[in-house]
Amino acid sequence: MGAREWSADPSPIELLRAAVTTCTPSNPSIDQALLDRRAETLNLFNQEWKYGSPPMSLWPALKGIRPPASEHPLGRLRLVDDIGALKSFVEKIVVDPEGAQELQVENCDQLWLVLRRLPPSTTNDEIAALVMDMISRLRRLGLKVRSSMFELGMYYAALSLSIPTFKHFFTQWKYSGNPTMHFGAQIIEGLYHAVDTKLFINPSYDTRPLLKMVTGEGIPGRSLKDATIVYDKLLATIRQEPRLVLHLLCLLTALQSDVFLYRLWDKFLRRASSWNEEIFYGAYHVVQALIKFQRSETALDFLESLAKQCNGTLPHLTTAPNLHVLTDDRIVGKGLPDLLNDTDYQSLIDTRFQDMEQRLGIRWEGEHQVHQNIALNTATGSWSEFTDHPLITIDGDCSGYDDMSRLCPEIATHGCSKSPEELGQIAELLQELEGNVQPVQVELPTNPATQLNYTQSLPQFRWCPQHLPIQFSDCLIPTSTNQPQRWTPTSLGLIRARLLVKGAPSDGLGCLHLMQVGYLEMQGSGGSWQDSGYVVAWDRRLGHLIGLFVGAGVGIVNPGRPPGEAPFGPMLYICPDEMRRSVRRLPSHSRTDGGSYYIDVDPAQDLESL
Repeated sequence: MGAREWSADPSPIELLRAAVTTCTPSNPSIDQALLDRRAETLNLFNQEWKYGSPPMSLWPALKGIRPPASEHPLGRLRLVDDIGALKSFVEKIVVDPEGAQELQVENCDQLWLVLRRLPPSTTNDEIAALVMDMISRLRRLGLKVRSSMFELGMYYAALSLSIPTFKHFFTQWKYSGNPTMHFGAQIIEGLYHAVDTKLFINPSYDTRPLLKMVTGEGIPGRSLKDATIVYDKLLATIRQEPRLVLHLLCLLTALQSDVFLYRLWDKFLRRASSWNEEIFYGAYHVVQALIKFQRSETALDFLESLAKQCNGTLPHLTTAPNLHVLTDDRIVGKGLPDLLNDTDYQSLIDTRFQDMEQRLGIRWEGEHQVHQNIALNTATGSWSEFTDHPLITIDGDCSGYDDMSRLCPEIATHGCSKSPEELGQIAELLQELEGNVQPVQVELPTNPATQLNYTQSLPQFRWCPQHLPIQFSDCLIPTSTNQPQRWTPTSLGLIRARLLVKGAPSDGLGCLHLMQVGYLEMQGSGGSWQDSGYVVAWDRRLGHLIGLFVGAGVGIVNPGRPPGEAPFGPMLYICPDEMRRSVRRLPSHSRTDGGSYYIDVDPAQDLESL
């Protein structure tokens, strides 16, 4: 072999000689498939070999990294965990029909999982551009492009609210001839989540361009029939599956649709007789979304049509999560009694009484003694607890005013409010309950495959309620015994946590808008409780408790990236038992797992009268 160490790979000169001298057969018996492969090699040279550059880099692209026959064909794609590795995979594998099939296997389901696994530092715009590059490569090499590839592009264009990019992918998908979308449900959910996030950050955001793109509403001089192709394809995809119809209704609500919103709701109601409890809850969630987006009159219209379809009542209303959103609304709350039969109306009153009792800290002895016997501690029982201590004082304090059970219902009721005064009620309650503790369970927002092993070694945690456990050095509140005359983001303890993307804070989907409600302590190996470095905060947009790593649970911190490494990741999920019926489903679109945050005071542009 000469001085050069033997290698299975040819040298650049050998590669060039093979490409130039062996493409014309001198022996007619040469297999035709081999000749076709050699022709493809020359085409690849023409397309990929830059003038003046050596051919060394072409060999990996030509030979690929084909696995042994025993290796699972999906194994390599499953190992990809960052955008660089994915680009390398595409360059080495997608060179022939087999490589194209491997990339798009199972209707791109495996590629979808890879893209979802990319770190938060990879923006949705970057992923959409990468999908576009992969499609271009497939076409340049004359390889098949599955319609689901265009759908992945639409999904990430939707997350970034890029109308031109979305239209580009949709136009290409339309020409593929596929009647339904494989990832249609994800596109609907992602677009709603992106619009909801944008409206929270910027309530004046104009949704009309998106509405025109989806339904055609607002396009002058064109009939809706000609302009609704996106909506029609989404509707065909969900195939009347109730859960997906509800997502589409929420999207139309956020986009301020009128014609198509009513049309889809009326169509949805035709099957109300077959609904189960969860579907009714979903319908009430749509009504709550209407209230959230300042459409209370439409919300009442929807409830009226639902009651008419259900024989003059609203089934399962009194057990629906976040019922207070309906009852507290001025227009909907006033109209609710007329939409319920006597039994459901009585149940609604009982439910509201129980909510008020929880927020007052009143506990009743046993389910069958409600409103008959009361005690602060059910172990001691009876009215003797109230000797020299009235049930409710003239100042509004009640016998259970220092009970921790008041806090979760108050946070669940007012934590997502746009009113500084209602958020201030939570702040005042935190001041009253300071010194109490509550054991809590935490969940890590990580890959389920790794979460189990990690959870087994987690310490015990407890929640210590406190108003303003941390303050930022650039927005300190002057020490004063007087209650602030007017609530501000600083005095309310509002925090903004923005994902760091390439070192800069991003206001995209990973931005958290939080209210401090205490700090988290953990029990060390010696049994003593110590600061965990996490504050307990309520997500004002999504409606759930989290633990956010800020470096110290109590004290003054600098705005920016928290110092040190978070021992359990930057964020923990906390769900006390009292909140399991009121917390909302965690979204799957923000890709916040494992990211680093820039924390500072939230300017809270969503709040009223600030």
